[in-house]
Amino acid sequence: MEQEKKHPSVQAEIIEQTIVYDKWVTLIRVKIRALMRWNGSIGTPYQIERHIHHHGSGTCVLPIDPIRNRLLLVRQLRAPLIWAKDPNPYLVQPAAGLIDEGETPQEAILREGREELGYALRKLLPLSPCYASPGFSTEMIYPYLAEYSGSDRVQSGGGILAENEDIEVLEITTNALTELFDNNEIRDAKLLILYLAALKFYPECFGQDYSEIKQM
Repeated sequence: MEQEKKHPSVQAEIIEQTIVYDKWVTLIRVKIRALMRWNGSIGTPYQIERHIHHHGSGTCVLPIDPIRNRLLLVRQLRAPLIWAKDPNPYLVQPAAGLIDEGETPQEAILREGREELGYALRKLLPLSPCYASPGFSTEMIYPYLAEYSGSDRVQSGGGILAENEDIEVLEITTNALTELFDNNEIRDAKLLILYLAALKFYPECFGQDYSEIKQM
């Protein structure tokens, strides 16, 4: 499905905006003027105030070894999960990161593959870009499937120590990931998307033998 083109009859505009915070992320308070289109009296003007979180776009990848039916994930501490009092703030997810200025999404995910996973990924398969949380964030996620093998290992992975990244690299079987899905234990939306895409593009790698499942 092609990305939606701008609707020819958009009747909404930002009439006021204030930068509330501007460091690693930018938080903007906006006032929007628009016309009712689907609710109440159609065409009635109204105004709303919202906060927008902006920090650029990101990318993520699920690398698969189609010979050994294994894949690479990461586990790392997530600050919002601590704030939300999640009993397990160490999230299992695909390797991911922001796209640096001047980088393409493909260049970014190849860099993240080396930094976080320690592998030179190949046969990248781009999936449809999607908004991470459009109710408040501008972030667009560029998801990829990729392939790897043991011979593609180029470094230890684990992230950049100078940036206090503390990432555990997980190599698990494809069936172990299916077990996590079946048990409703996947807690990261990016991983859900990539798992379902992997079922479509690598169906031969996902069987029903769960003998090698690792406890997450």
